[in-house]
Amino acid sequence: MTGVDAVVHLAWGFQPSRDVDYLRRTALGGTHAVIRAVRRAEVPHLLTRLSQVAAAVSGEGLTVEVRFVKKDGLPVHLVKADEPVDAAAVRVVDLQRKYHRSPTDLAAAVHLSHPKTGALRAHLGIDVAEDCRHVFDFSSQRHVRYSDNAYTRMRDALAEGLDMAAVWAAHGRTRRRGPRPVCTQPGCTAAVKAS
Repeated sequence: MTGVDAVVHLAWGFQPSRDVDYLRRTALGGTHAVIRAVRRAEVPHLLTRLSQVAAAVSGEGLTVEVRFVKKDGLPVHLVKADEPVDAAAVRVVDLQRKYHRSPTDLAAAVHLSHPKTGALRAHLGIDVAEDCRHVFDFSSQRHVRYSDNAYTRMRDALAEGLDMAAVWAAHGRTRRRGPRPVCTQPGCTAAVKAS
């Protein structure tokens, strides 16, 4: 990398998609290796694939053309690592570490049955909160996982004296005739949507 002005890191692994360890090694390990190499070579700029930016790379050897097309969001600016300006950073988040609780694990953590945990999740809007729930798609398999944020919200609601019988009546998955009763418990996201 001697004499390089910038490094563009666009590689990622996607096959086999069921091998999570392979994907982690490729995505995280590969990116960390590129970052270490860029730092060792004192390359002033490192560009990575961004979700808001479409990137196309063509050419090989010493002539590489990189074209960015802004779709939405903020414009892209190249900033040296030591430059004292406000800049966004690329943050690596291990989604499997953040969303590590299965529905069964979450139910056990809050000491409720699986169905009652589902009712409490519906009451608090856990399943629609991006910081609480994530679905991992691996080919034809889907795995729903929850973060510690989901657990904390549920634990705190129960500790504040939430009436689970009322939550179950309003949000539980039972066969009943007629409409469900309106949930009067604090923190109900369904009641907020209805009003």
